[in-house]
Amino acid sequence: MFTSFMLVYLFGINLLVHDVPFRVFQVVILLTMPSAIGAAIPSLLRKY
Repeated sequence: MFTSFMLVYLFGINLLVHDVPFRVFQVVILLTMPSAIGAAIPSLLRKY
């Protein structure tokens, strides 16, 4: 999640959401969730 925060500020995405802390956090979650799901799928498929 820390990496996503760094990328949001590095690429200036925070300026697109007018630097509102709650909106910045929502953008970070939107960036983090697909990566987390993608990382979990192979592990889950091996279990079942």
